[in-house]
Amino acid sequence: MVPAGDLGRRSEPSAPRLAGGTRHVLGLDVGWSTVRRSSAACLLSWDAAQVEARIVRFTAHPAEYRPVLRDLIGGRRLAAAAFDGPLRGDLAEIGLYRTAERLMTVGLARHIGKPGQCNSPNGRLLNRAANAYAGDVLAIAEVAPASHAAAIHDRAIAEAFPTSFLGCMLDRGFREPGRARSDSYFLRLAGDPRGCRLTALVRRLLPGRALGFAPGTIRDHDERAALVCAVTALCVAVRAYVAVGDAQGRIILPPRATGGQPGLQDWAWAILAAGAAADGAALIAETVPCLPDRA
Repeated sequence: MVPAGDLGRRSEPSAPRLAGGTRHVLGLDVGWSTVRRSSAACLLSWDAAQVEARIVRFTAHPAEYRPVLRDLIGGRRLAAAAFDGPLRGDLAEIGLYRTAERLMTVGLARHIGKPGQCNSPNGRLLNRAANAYAGDVLAIAEVAPASHAAAIHDRAIAEAFPTSFLGCMLDRGFREPGRARSDSYFLRLAGDPRGCRLTALVRRLLPGRALGFAPGTIRDHDERAALVCAVTALCVAVRAYVAVGDAQGRIILPPRATGGQPGLQDWAWAILAAGAAADGAALIAETVPCLPDRA
């Protein structure tokens, strides 16, 4: 991984050294501060042999983040992009308590926390910021057409929620006192005795590749979130995920864990499925083999 460092001072990382035929996804941790660099983006790139990641941080001021994103994407075609904020297909303000949030709260909240409500003051700010970032990425980059069953837009953009994405991968919810849930979950998965479960998930999604970075070495909260958003986008790109929600927006979670592979655990699936049945909603789960022409 090549972190960009202090983007406010315009440091510029070198591009990952990968062979021809490289593909890319983008993950963006959404913040709305125009003063503090509380937003981050991760470009995950892979070829037939290796996976690389490049992370940058920035404020929500368009004059700063637009050139930073333009430099990061660099004219590359994105197989998918995922944003840590509420998104609907029309990229308009949502302003209501969505099915996605309700299903992620009922049952799951006591284990791994819950997403904020779209109709709360902070939820509205996050929704506006996510809409702005998604609109700018669609303007800056060529994003592949959506081909996944849980598509919300004609392009492959999706909504990520790193805390729940990570929490659903744990045997049970875990939180280290005094530390944010997402950081606790990230460290728990990175330090798993079986090996880093995030690394294992990327290898499950992109079999046969080596990772040129170690997730456990990422120390910054926003950079960790950006990486998880990029892995969320990768789930969409290879069509291996669980989606929670409806036409008002769908939160993308990892694919179900099977055969010892990392992913959404059975306990989390059981809670989500029961909540969806009681709500009259439906979960969307895809696990499509990663074929050579898509990988």
